[in-house]
Order: sequence, then structure tokens, then C-alpha cells
Amino acid sequence: EAPEQESPPNPPKFAAEVQAYRVVRHVQREVSPVQVAEQIMTSPVISLPPDARIFELRNLFDDKDIGIVPLINAQQHLVGLVTKGDLTRQRVRFTDLAPRPVATIANPKVLTATMQTNIRELARVLLAQDIRGLPIVDDRRQVVGIVTRGDILRALVNYAPLELWL
Repeated sequence: EAPEQESPPNPPKFAAEVQAYRVVRHVQREVSPVQVAEQIMTSPVISLPPDARIFELRNLFDDKDIGIVPLINAQQHLVGLVTKGDLTRQRVRFTDLAPRPVATIANPKVLTATMQTNIRELARVLLAQDIRGLPIVDDRRQVVGIVTRGDILRALVNYAPLELWL
């Protein structure tokens, strides 16, 4: 007959949470902090030429589940930006709007940032200007990425010290 084994004592309350915290802290030590746009930007950028039709824009919004599309000309320069909001603010029936070029509803004055722009500055501009995203441009002013509010939130969730949430 096998000797009777003692059952282990009850684990302390919140043991699983404490272990999860230790794992997260260990992982955080291995991950370098994110600081600049290049580290969190979405690239390559989904874009359209300014002469694309509005129905193409709507399809892109739906198919790619995005809310902001830069307009880039043949020289690869940023010439405008269109958001889902720009499309929904149009007070015309979509059937009348669909064949028009996207440039007719785009904002031609677009704020941009560089790959080395600090993430805090990106967040400050997004909030202050009440915009959803900033195209990221290189030295030649060509769009190389985009940073959205969601990108900044993902960086916070994935890379910020846990103490921010306590």
C-alpha cells in the first residue's frame, strides 16, 4: 500500500496574479522601451492616388478595416488625407458621390511627423488637433508609415511599465 501523501497547502490568495505580474515584469526587462514613431508606425501604408474614385475609397475602408487613407501622387508625395469621417460627413447620396475623385473630399493640409518624432509628441498632436493619425515621412517627404491612436495604445499596452496601470 502506498504511503498517504499530504496535500499541498492552499495557494495564497492572488497567487496566479502575482505570478502573471512577475512574468510581465521579466518580459518588460527584455523589451526596450518604445520612444519614436518608427518603432510603432504601420508600414507599408495603404494609400490611394488622388484621382481614385470615392467608391474605391469606401471599399478600401471596408476591406482593410482602416479609417484613414493618405493620398499619394505619382511622385510619391503626400497630397491629401481622407478619413471615414470625411466620407460620412458628405451630405450627398453615396450613389452621387461614388464616381467622384477622392481628392474632392480630402483634406489637402496634412500634418506629418518624421520617423524620429517622439511618441509623446505624436500623442499630443493627435489629441490637440483631434485627428486619428499622422503620416510618417522620410527625408524626401515620402510617406513611409502612419501612426494612429490605436498604434499608440498598442505600444502602451505592450511596452509600458505595468506601474502605469496600478
